[in-house]
Formats: sequence, C-alpha cells, structure tokens
Amino acid sequence: MEDKAVTRPVIKLYADLQNLAPSTKELGRIWNAAEENNWRTGLKSKYPWQRYKTVMEVRTGRYTQSSVILWDALDDSKLWVRMQALLGLAEFGQNPSLNHLQKALGDANKGLLTRFFMRFELKSTPQDHFILRLAMPLVDPETRLEILKTLAQHPSQANRVFVLAAAQDPDLKTKHFAQKAVATWSPEQLQAVQKDMLKQPTKAPKAEPISSDKSIPASKINEDIEDLDDDPEL
Repeated sequence: MEDKAVTRPVIKLYADLQNLAPSTKELGRIWNAAEENNWRTGLKSKYPWQRYKTVMEVRTGRYTQSSVILWDALDDSKLWVRMQALLGLAEFGQNPSLNHLQKALGDANKGLLTRFFMRFELKSTPQDHFILRLAMPLVDPETRLEILKTLAQHPSQANRVFVLAAAQDPDLKTKHFAQKAVATWSPEQLQAVQKDMLKQPTKAPKAEPISSDKSIPASKINEDIEDLDDDPEL
C-alpha cells in the first residue's frame, strides 16, 4: 500500500467521502447454540478453506447476533477470509470503518489485492461497493483503478461521487479512466454528483428483500477455494 498516499489531496478526499453508508438487509432469527458452536469451531480451523467456508456460511445465514463471528474473522491470517468477513459486516449493517478495512487489508501484497478487487467488476452489490469505496484511500494505484472500474460499471449516485473524485487522482491511468467515465454523463448527472460531493447523504437506500434460499452453491465454494489455493499467502 502507498504510505504517502494519504497526504495527497485527492486521496484525502476519498477518505472524507466515507460518510456514504451502505444499504442494509433485514437480519433473520437469533442464531442457536449449535450454530454458534459450529461456526466458532470452524473459525478456529487450521485450514484456511474451512475458515473461509465458515465466514461465507455466516454471511448466507444472516442470523441476528452471528456478526460476532465476522468481527472475529478480521483477525484471521489470510486476506481472503478477512475481506469476506468485512463484506459480510457491511451486509449486516455494521458499518465497518476505514480502520477496520485497514486491518483487513493488512500487509497483503499489491498483486493479491488487485486480484481480489478485480472480482467485483461484473457482479457486485451495494454493500460490496461500500467496501470498495472505503478502500480507495488505502490501496495502491493499480488496485484503485480496478476498484474504479467496478464503481463506474455500477453507476449509483454514491459510486459516481467517487468516480468524479478520481478524475483528479494522482495516478494518471486512474485519472484518465475516471475522466472518460465522467465525460459520458449528462450535464444533469454531473451537476447532481457535484452537489452530492458537498453534502452528507440523509439515508441509505432501502435494501432488497432477503432470498429464502440459505444454501451456498457448491460451485461458489469450489470457485473461491480455488482462489485460496492460488493465494501466495498460503
């Protein structure tokens, strides 16, 4: 990560814009003793894939009080486990802070960070976008560009605020990408985004209903386990 980036005006702007809170979904029932014991045991496993699977199960279950597992997972030794836990906290409406994200990013190398954030461009949620926006002042230029591609691909008003800020990014590739994205907006869209950069949002957008399907597709777990296998941390 760029140690000196936080002193640059535009990078500071990214941090100052973090009052854009994520939308949240309604949580389900309170977790039972068996679920709590199972997930606490899973999080203590010596196998990264088991700890990863535990975090994903907690995110899918969405049981009240189970977010404690996600908070504990921020102390995991593997980036992918920590980041999936942080994404889950955003989904639970826990509003993780810039400090929490900095802890989750840890000292992961740039290549690993870039590969992690590249995954969101084609498929991501408003809660994912909150974490991506939160990461903008903390990551290296190459990773910041990948995040920006996702935000531009999913043009919510909150995402557009960060795209507009990136039009003055110190990294030339990021700056030029953002300027091209802004050039596609209508004058009305640009004016609305400029206004939003100067005011605090009043309320997070209403969330979509939760799916009744609590299962995690095997293909999803296998896909992510393959990514864990490719993780140079392991």
